[in-house]
Amino acid sequence: MTWPEIAQFAAQSAASAVLTSLAFIGLAPTKLGEKFLNHHLERKLATLRHDQNRQIEELRAKLAHLGDRGVRSNEKEFQAIAAAWEHFVDAYAATMLCAIAYSSHPDLGKLSDDETTRYLESSDLSEQQRARVMAASDRNKALARAVEMNQINAAGLAIYTARNLIGKQAIFIPDELLSAFELMMKNLSAAQIQRSIEPNYGAYGLKHVEWLLTNGDAARQELLTTVRKRIFRAEIADLP
Repeated sequence: MTWPEIAQFAAQSAASAVLTSLAFIGLAPTKLGEKFLNHHLERKLATLRHDQNRQIEELRAKLAHLGDRGVRSNEKEFQAIAAAWEHFVDAYAATMLCAIAYSSHPDLGKLSDDETTRYLESSDLSEQQRARVMAASDRNKALARAVEMNQINAAGLAIYTARNLIGKQAIFIPDELLSAFELMMKNLSAAQIQRSIEPNYGAYGLKHVEWLLTNGDAARQELLTTVRKRIFRAEIADLP
């Protein structure tokens, strides 16, 4: 490029800059200036719309992600609470049965050996337990003891299973409700332990079985009310 061409290019650039400045301050006296200004504004608006659309899409993506997490969280909470309640009910029923220590059976003293054997085979006793009953001098007492131990062991297993599940699902259960579950499980465990030591060592002044028999149903109903309130609240929160 020659020096004259460079000078001409510089002059054109300066003129364009002046025209641009005049267009911005509204002083362009020609339609060319107005057209240039409109074109510049359209480009600015297009850029602005593009940025706004991008930000809106990003916000929508974040809200959708949070919404999905909220839905999954509510689903997990519902499932955890429902599972905890079901296992608690199993543990409560088993513990209440061992606390009552009720069993019904015919008077084995009036049955023959064959009749006693057939009855024991129809029961839930293990083969070893049936053998001990048959060998006992007081078969009724031995049978009652075997049934009692089975009830205590069943309660212990149900309590362990419920506690284990509640512990695993604790991250999805609200703190207040989790504390209520844990308190009830503690009461059930205390009653089961008391019943397990009573045959050999006595109650040692423990009142856990008495508390369960006296207050257990009311405490269970109170926990049920708390569970219902929490589950229904979670369902309402899911409504659009």
